[in-house]
Amino acid sequence: MIIRKVIPAVLFGFSLFGAQTALAGDAHGATTHAISTMAGIISHMNHRPDASGKAELQKIIDDGSSTAHEKTIAKAMMGMNHKVDSSGKDQLRAIVNDDSATESERTVAGVLLDFHHEAGRSDRKKLTALEE
Repeated sequence: MIIRKVIPAVLFGFSLFGAQTALAGDAHGATTHAISTMAGIISHMNHRPDASGKAELQKIIDDGSSTAHEKTIAKAMMGMNHKVDSSGKDQLRAIVNDDSATESERTVAGVLLDFHHEAGRSDRKKLTALEE
């Protein structure tokens, strides 16, 4: 009898927790549309973003809902030529080391720091997880 009451109550509690997490999102793990877009561009990029990639990056830069970190990442990508330039690397390192950055922002910034001509296999796996 107790089991019949306890199990449904526990399951209901778990369902509330899951709904709350889904609705609130995890501020440090949330993947935004901007991050998902940039992850897709990077995972298919050779040397630098192509024209359509640059157009998408410019939309992210111009979008008022993009975070400052997302805009910084997009700007660093716009200036890439085989790898991120030195000023872009400094800004990306700052994001990687910023505790207020989301986990997805830090992941993308870290991948770009390691980018040389193309993303490595392990980095592409990280990026795939961030794509929508």
